[in-house]
Amino acid sequence: MTVAAPAFSRTEPGWRLRLESVPIERLRGLGIAAGLTATTGALHAVNLTHSPALGDGEGLVVARTWAATELGRLAPATYLYDQPPLGWLQVSLWARLTDAFGRAPDAVAAGREAMLVAFVASAVLLWVLARRLGLSRWAAALALGLFGFSPLAVALHRQVSLENVAVPWILAAFALAATPRRRLGPYASSGALLAVAALSCGSAILVAPALALALWRAVPADRRAYVIAVAGALFAAVAGAFVAYAALRGQLSGDGPSLLGGLGDRFADLPSTGSVFSGGSAGNDTVTEWLGLDLLGPLLGLAAALFALARLPRLAPEAVAFLVLVAAVVRPGHLQPTLATLLLPFGALLVAGAAERLVEGDPAARAAGAGRPGLPTTGAV
Repeated sequence: MTVAAPAFSRTEPGWRLRLESVPIERLRGLGIAAGLTATTGALHAVNLTHSPALGDGEGLVVARTWAATELGRLAPATYLYDQPPLGWLQVSLWARLTDAFGRAPDAVAAGREAMLVAFVASAVLLWVLARRLGLSRWAAALALGLFGFSPLAVALHRQVSLENVAVPWILAAFALAATPRRRLGPYASSGALLAVAALSCGSAILVAPALALALWRAVPADRRAYVIAVAGALFAAVAGAFVAYAALRGQLSGDGPSLLGGLGDRFADLPSTGSVFSGGSAGNDTVTEWLGLDLLGPLLGLAAALFALARLPRLAPEAVAFLVLVAAVVRPGHLQPTLATLLLPFGALLVAGAAERLVEGDPAARAAGAGRPGLPTTGAV
């Protein structure tokens, strides 16, 4: 005798299975990152247009942004090859999309709005990079807090500077180099993103050796040469667009505005700001101003970079980037007042990584003590 099944048979409720499949830990990480990003973003937005005081560098970037937005050209007057144009073109894009120059109280305020957007993007990418490098959530949160709450960071991130535009691209390049999927696409794309950063701010090229080291450490030995060659080719292809632009205008060299002449002016003819170790020099005044805003942060960053080279191999590329940028600060020659902006994300990562190591010890030793073969680098959020 066959018994008909009821019209609405009772089965395992689908909502329970769906609830059990929700990645709670991932959501918790996303919540922490979103909360910290929103908090630091709000801090940077308060009194954005009045502090710090307007600097000469801001006026130059805003003038070129205004020319690109309102006049459709790269400079109000004759264009010079002192910087690649992509930095202020990105700020100009923000101004076009939001009518910033028509809406903001002044031109610099419009530029500082774009810097706030760049900061928020940098904060998100810093979290992603920290987690991909294997930092715990509390260490990643510490890195994000140092990056956002430092008085030096607040002052530099608010200023309209090409370094602020380049930082998200740099962090994105390092995040791709640390991808947990170990695929050619992300590795190679990191080279293209670094080229975008260099076309946004010429100083970004200083972190190229560190990115190459990050790729070298991440890629299996039998594919290292190939991956680095492809990443280098993409970097050259993207960066070569600036050279092609100059060539099409007949301005690679010559007596007028030219790319080679601009490079010569930038690297040879800029007035020296003097040694940062000589009291009264412009370079010393700049570094003194940085340390006056935050003395502990840069010193901890330097100590953490040295510690990472000795005891934290997974953070060695970031340590190399930090130390190369420090060398650019202390070298004789011209010191850009906003160059420390590039140091901030790497310093925050290194301090957080060193703090995690000192608090929790060696992760490999902990894994061995727990009977596990090791702790892989995580790609979790």
